[in-house]
Amino acid sequence: MCYNHCMSIVCLLASAIRLTAALAIEPFHPGERVALLGDSITHHGYYPQYLQLFLEARHPGSGIRIFNCGIGGNTAAAGRARLRTDVLPREPDRILIGFGINDTAFWEVRDDAIASNALWRADLNSRYRANLARLSDEAKATGCRTELLLMPPFDTNSTVKAVNNPYIGGALSAMCETVRGTSREKGIGMADFHSAFAEINAERPVPPLQYDRVHPGKVGNFLMASLLLAATGEPAEFARTRLTAGGEVLETRGASVAEVSATKDRVEFDYSPQALPLPLCPEYRAVDRLWGVTDRLNREILIVEGLAAGEWTLTADGRDLGTFSAADFAKGVNLAVLETPNQLKVRGLAGAPLTRLWKAQHDERALVRDSRGEIPAN
Repeated sequence: MCYNHCMSIVCLLASAIRLTAALAIEPFHPGERVALLGDSITHHGYYPQYLQLFLEARHPGSGIRIFNCGIGGNTAAAGRARLRTDVLPREPDRILIGFGINDTAFWEVRDDAIASNALWRADLNSRYRANLARLSDEAKATGCRTELLLMPPFDTNSTVKAVNNPYIGGALSAMCETVRGTSREKGIGMADFHSAFAEINAERPVPPLQYDRVHPGKVGNFLMASLLLAATGEPAEFARTRLTAGGEVLETRGASVAEVSATKDRVEFDYSPQALPLPLCPEYRAVDRLWGVTDRLNREILIVEGLAAGEWTLTADGRDLGTFSAADFAKGVNLAVLETPNQLKVRGLAGAPLTRLWKAQHDERALVRDSRGEIPAN
């Protein structure tokens, strides 16, 4: 699939990036059905929707579908209890498992005397390890690719008015080591949300990524989707086009160029990228400041070599996108962060089409539950 528009370059006369390594998971495949199995961070979060949007933009027509299989309050044991009744009816090819915060029993540890009890915390972690291992094994036994999600930490740095107990953060960090160990022992992939969140939370961003120390807001969810996409090995650069001022096409990757014409003060061509950029919404801009999503996932480069010194205007379908120097074009202009026609297209995807998709999935999931008279396990 391509997105064609006419582009021209006309001569005008007279944050620190924080990158956190994570174990790679398998890239998503065309037609794949992916179930995100988790707790309220998944159930009430936006990261499944953002991930679906990113995949629609970056892999148009691939038919990849993301299914939100989170239930608020769930532990790894509860997720295991509903694997066959709530997850498998979605007919997934892959299951991504993300639990932890409820396994710390954080709602029970308002009393420091309880929370600081090392034996009690060790018992919780032991039960979590056993349930996560069993859940991973049972998911793999269904024939589904099974991978793990290292969920966000308990934010002890925030100034939000919510119960703060450092023992909860410590217990969840210990469980994250359990997830890493399970990933290594069973040879299954893992996407790491925890490390990036912990590093950013240490800087006390305003507003915080997690509005109540546990649940990410929209910016945090956008970051989670970005981290998950990056963990699949998604390339940062999805298109590159290199031309000369004389109209010669030197290189195209992820895009095609046709009908090139050039004069001393204009280069014009039809440009058709094979994918769309990520949406330049407020969440994108916040994540870019905190984590550098542009350099990590959103590069669509246009290079024009040999332009006369001076300022040049870039337009697409008659709309000015910006003014750049000849040196800027020689180095490369990132079209993905400009208000191109394709930026409008990706924002359109984020509206009614995805809303209809998620509503249909929600209704289907509710119908399956109602038909079996089941109440989700907690």
